[in-house]
Amino acid sequence: MTDDMEIRSFKIELRADGVTPPRIEGYAATFNALSEDMGFREMIEPGFFDDVLADDARALFNHDRNFVLGRKSNGTLSMGQDATGLRVEIDPPQTQLINDLVISPMKRGDINQMSFAFTVKPNGDDWREEGGQLIRVLKKGGALRLYDVSVVTEPAYPQTSAQVRSKIQELQHPTTQAESDGLEALTVRQMARRRRLQIADRSIK
Repeated sequence: MTDDMEIRSFKIELRADGVTPPRIEGYAATFNALSEDMGFREMIEPGFFDDVLADDARALFNHDRNFVLGRKSNGTLSMGQDATGLRVEIDPPQTQLINDLVISPMKRGDINQMSFAFTVKPNGDDWREEGGQLIRVLKKGGALRLYDVSVVTEPAYPQTSAQVRSKIQELQHPTTQAESDGLEALTVRQMARRRRLQIADRSIK
């Protein structure tokens, strides 16, 4: 897992349809909808995944690479965008383990959520403030990489990257121009004082 990888989860329609062998269908992300509060809220623009749909992403169970449900390059995972979001279709392996862990609980309705792991391009997102709440917009074409889409038993707290945490701190605690000018003036004074001390030290010697 890289330092800049993020994870988002969605409670949306997810089903194992009635065909044999079973196929998993659903949305790993939805567009134009504000997320839960993560210290900020997030909205994904349509087309955010434009440049990553050809990535060799995996379909996993709970983001665990020991439980691979499908893979893009193998044709067992297909992905596409529509007006709703990032739609996925997965042809999972026909094993007793996957049936017991994933397919049967989905048919019962015990599992109905998906998640995706991703990174964002530089300038692939915008930030704004609305009513005291920070809003992050993941822009069209802003995805840098799509690592996996996962069927999840329950959504974990959405993981945010170091860059995102830094951006939040910057927006919540901005350095004003006066503060910036004051810091710059202080640095100049410190340098001048250090220079005077160096000259005085040489004079004493």
